[in-house]
Amino acid sequence: MLQTGTFEGQRIIYRNKKEKKDLLYGIIQGAAYFCLCGDCDQNGKELSAKGFEQHALKGQGHESHNPNHHILLSCSRTSLYDACKLVKEATNTDMLEDTIKKILQNDADGVGKTSDGSLLNLEKRMLSMENKIENLQKIQAQVDTLEKNVEFLVNELVRYQELFQEMSTLIGKFAGM
Repeated sequence: MLQTGTFEGQRIIYRNKKEKKDLLYGIIQGAAYFCLCGDCDQNGKELSAKGFEQHALKGQGHESHNPNHHILLSCSRTSLYDACKLVKEATNTDMLEDTIKKILQNDADGVGKTSDGSLLNLEKRMLSMENKIENLQKIQAQVDTLEKNVEFLVNELVRYQELFQEMSTLIGKFAGM
């Protein structure tokens, strides 16, 4: 999901859900998370979800099976895991676009707003939404092509296996003469 650029530039929070406490703030850039704590050696380093979680916990507490359950988009307080689930459930382009808008536009608490109340980067996000959808459609086309290629290769393997069995039978007949 991060590779599509949908959440590029979004601020994130690692939240301990049991204690309902925000432990670390960061930002999504590219396909990675970056710490924004400012007082550690991780500042400016690319982190995976697991690395972001480990940095947030700093050796205290137990790591989760899926760190993206605890990494939230600060604009909507939606976990990245839930955001991915919602996007997966979208059945068409319009539904996908609406789902992503809902995930990203939940700025009602003032997060992501300027002093005059206008949403930061909203216009930019809206303009890039079409590009992201086009990228997802291209990826889907590539997946479809790969599926066809795999099907072809499987059929060829079956055909070669049948030929090999026929050759083995013929060799057995000649050897028995």
